[in-house]
Amino acid sequence: AAGRMSGGEQQRLALACALVGGTPLVLADEPTGALDDASAEQVVAAMLHATARGATIVAASHDANVIGAATSVVRLEHGRRVA
Repeated sequence: AAGRMSGGEQQRLALACALVGGTPLVLADEPTGALDDASAEQVVAAMLHATARGATIVAASHDANVIGAATSVVRLEHGRRVA
């Protein structure tokens, strides 16, 4: 049951549910935030796979791996876009 899953397991399950069936748009807030390095790498790989199949993923993240995998990055400071 989802209630017995760790935070990281719940996070991975939520992303998997969003990606199953070819969801065209996924909004992800810190998709690797509660994960260990190996799990975070799997999540980034799944996100890249989904975008290769045509999905658009908009993610808010501080994780350099998530940011590095992005095709476009918008940086915000205090709610404002910065260069």
